[in-house]
Amino acid sequence: MTDFVLPLKQGIVLFWAVWLSVTFFANTFDGLKALKVMGEGWRFVSGNYASMVETTRKYPLPAWFAGLLFLGVMLWQGLSALLFWYAFSAFHGMHFPGLRALDIAFLVSLALWAAFMIADEIFTVYEAEATHMRIFIAQLPQSLSLSQTSSRGTELAIEQCVAEGTAAPQYRFPTGGSRFT
Repeated sequence: MTDFVLPLKQGIVLFWAVWLSVTFFANTFDGLKALKVMGEGWRFVSGNYASMVETTRKYPLPAWFAGLLFLGVMLWQGLSALLFWYAFSAFHGMHFPGLRALDIAFLVSLALWAAFMIADEIFTVYEAEATHMRIFIAQLPQSLSLSQTSSRGTELAIEQCVAEGTAAPQYRFPTGGSRFT
């Protein structure tokens, strides 16, 4: 069973790399279509630019503000996608640099969804906030579980600490109990 753990973890990282890349390109083409660089017949667009323009109309903001905000989101999403691609190429188990790359990719992506949720509150766009919250909630436990060692690896680390006479780490569960004492 443990032979499938690493490929499963790598598959999850690959999913986020692909999904964020698709959303990045859909948003990029949406922005290019809004700038009239892409023709009206171009179909691969997210529709998020028009939503952002409509959403920001709630406040008396300059016309360019929605475009700047959209560009910032696109760049953040693109960075997140690139970081997940790097994490996918570097993550081969619980060692550096793959684990660090994985943590950074999730950190940047989670920060994006958190920023979206804050903006959704400011602009009272609760329908969009529900989507952003679901993505955040999907990524958060994955980020935590992917960076944890397997239970056998944890047991081996504890056995080594005990054999060396160093303090064994305590692992607390939500019930407040400790698995290893």
